[in-house]
Amino acid sequence: TGRRSYGTWLENSEEAVFDLFHQQLGERSLEPPSIAYTPLSETALLSSLRSLIGRDANYRSEYQKHMIQISANSHLRHAFVGLPCGQGKSLSWMVPTLASYMAGLYVGLRIVVLPYKFLLGHVVQHAITMLGLLRKKVIVSFLDSTKIEEDNLPPELSGNQLPNLLFLNLDGVATLLRYHLSHLQNLASKHILKRIYLDEFQQILVEYGFRSSYQSLRQIGRVGVPVMCLSGSLPCTMALSLMSYCGLSQSPTDQSIDLIQPTDPIGDGYSFDVTIVEDIA
Repeated sequence: TGRRSYGTWLENSEEAVFDLFHQQLGERSLEPPSIAYTPLSETALLSSLRSLIGRDANYRSEYQKHMIQISANSHLRHAFVGLPCGQGKSLSWMVPTLASYMAGLYVGLRIVVLPYKFLLGHVVQHAITMLGLLRKKVIVSFLDSTKIEEDNLPPELSGNQLPNLLFLNLDGVATLLRYHLSHLQNLASKHILKRIYLDEFQQILVEYGFRSSYQSLRQIGRVGVPVMCLSGSLPCTMALSLMSYCGLSQSPTDQSIDLIQPTDPIGDGYSFDVTIVEDIA
């Protein structure tokens, strides 16, 4: 009953003898049954969020909760998230990664793309700090664009011990897509690479004219994993047009994308002082 109900794998010679015994008895199939995909529950996601930011923590909004649920359980659709500043967009990759580990599931690899190199150190350190003691179980790393060569895979993407969260800047992902797209596709086909996140997605509009690396994003839809684009200030219609440019949708009116509509672009926890200067001219 156990052999027909639960997946398993060979760990040692004793289990090999166990399989041989059943084979000699005439058992037809020794392969474990395929286990259907089980989404991460709301309880698992909330528990992971509290492990990251405090045991009494909760979602800042229903939008943030929806974002995390999409990131954790939507495996076939690309997404755009328009949460305002200060609403915790970074939890879109932190919570599902930790929740997978805490639920005993295969964690895999998630790639986070930032527009600037100087952000890497800060974001990586922030992720490690949030994980606390679990940083030895959930591996966080970053990849400098200077380490990516045409003929050799960077060590962060080769071997058996891949990081669970890998951060790159725009130039890094551009070089990776140019030289090692097939390797990323291979990781995706084996379900090792789970999702790619494009943070500060609105910067394409601002910097496309002088940063040619943005042109590489037209290849990102070919990797074969869902891509989540995040921005605190990009209107939804413009975001859909940019996603279409990146090959993540068929058209700016594509209905197959998970959407979290932008609300207040300023967000909570911010204030402004307005000074009225009298015109004495």
